[in-house]
Amino acid sequence: MLNEQSDYIITVRNASAINQQQVSLVLQVPEGLQVNDVRGPAASSYQFDEAGRILTMDPIQTLRPGDQVAYRVVFLHRLVGEGKLMAVVKSGNAPNPVSSASTIVTLGPSP
Repeated sequence: MLNEQSDYIITVRNASAINQQQVSLVLQVPEGLQVNDVRGPAASSYQFDEAGRILTMDPIQTLRPGDQVAYRVVFLHRLVGEGKLMAVVKSGNAPNPVSSASTIVTLGPSP
């Protein structure tokens, strides 16, 4: 709903049989969403490029096989409409990034 907050949980899991090094999460944030809060693994931080709408989390040094971490991102809905939130996970020792998209719909006030 317009001018309301929504929490999103993004989980990154190592489904491989080897340690993944320098695992980073990058979110492409659609127009109309304002980043209000970001929480992740202990001692993690983030950068938000407002112009490019890119939210970049600091890399996790090592993610062991089967381990997972969760990030909580709180957005404020500033525009009515629909957009795609794209998450891309990269690892220093994996050749191809993994991505996933979610459609976010912001509704306006009822007439």
